[in-house]
Amino acid sequence: MAARPCGLHHGGGSIMPLPPRSDPLPSHQRLMERRDWFTALAQLTYPTDPAEALRAFRAYAPLLRSMPDAAFTEASLEHVACAPRRMQMPGFDDVRNGLSAWWRAHRPPSRALPPSGKFSSPPIPERKPPSPEEIAAVSTLLNAWRQERAARVEDPASPFRTPLSRRKPTS
Repeated sequence: MAARPCGLHHGGGSIMPLPPRSDPLPSHQRLMERRDWFTALAQLTYPTDPAEALRAFRAYAPLLRSMPDAAFTEASLEHVACAPRRMQMPGFDDVRNGLSAWWRAHRPPSRALPPSGKFSSPPIPERKPPSPEEIAAVSTLLNAWRQERAARVEDPASPFRTPLSRRKPTS
């Protein structure tokens, strides 16, 4: 078994051994379920009572909803677990700041704009002009909508009624 030094000592002061992995993905790409990530963090950071740590970490989870799922990997777990902290069990700020720092350093690059610096929208496809029948059908629908809207505005019980102060004077 390979041992990675990270300051997490178990038992007689020896460094916790990690089993060799046959997984072809690097640790920063091996995603973990958030629940499993917090459970492992509790076991790594507070081995004397991981259940107590897990209760605290469950309160942290909703506050970390803005972090993408891709941030919860084996590598981010190791980064947060090995980070220096003020107390034996990491506080919310220790977890959030450690995870945020890891994500800033390892998130995928965003797509860049074209070299010109301007975004060009795709060209609008050419189409034939509308036929007189299509124009008449749209005009009929629009007139029907206008009449329906006018009826609702004049109805005193309608929530769409225009207040008297904003009505246009009729001549």
